[in-house]
Amino acid sequence: MKNLFQNRHFSYLLFLGLIIITLSCTDKPAEKKPNIKSAAAAPTEGIFYIDSVYVKNDHPYAVVDMIEYENKIDSSSQNMQNKIELPNGYYIINEKVEPIEKIIADSVIITMQTLNYDEYGNFKFNEKVNLDEFIKTFSNPDNKRYKHIPFKITFSNDRIISIAEIYIP
Repeated sequence: MKNLFQNRHFSYLLFLGLIIITLSCTDKPAEKKPNIKSAAAAPTEGIFYIDSVYVKNDHPYAVVDMIEYENKIDSSSQNMQNKIELPNGYYIINEKVEPIEKIIADSVIITMQTLNYDEYGNFKFNEKVNLDEFIKTFSNPDNKRYKHIPFKITFSNDRIISIAEIYIP
């Protein structure tokens, strides 16, 4: 009977085992993962029509309706109903009108493109507006046009934290 260490198969297995042990040993300390108890929801954004803005129970609210947009070249839908053609090669699509009520954060950042004019009659682009002025704008019957202008809205923790009018020439 041969000695156990003289057996070729055993020698290969021993050699293979030593290689695996050697490769699994590293000088790097184990990485510690941070202990996160609660993570805040990442902000999400979309393009919306704003139907109304008002105060209810001492909280500002907006009723918004999400809209989609698509490139004219990539457009698969031949149905032009509910599509608004834009000069930059896109369509605004609002096939499903589903208004939802959302709370507006007190610290909301509002940027308007066509609210006011400068002394030369040009729009004051990227004008920062406070929440009270924004509510008054949507409450004024003369400003119904804003219901048909798209806004980029950012949400965090199910509250609106940013509203930016999208300029359409």
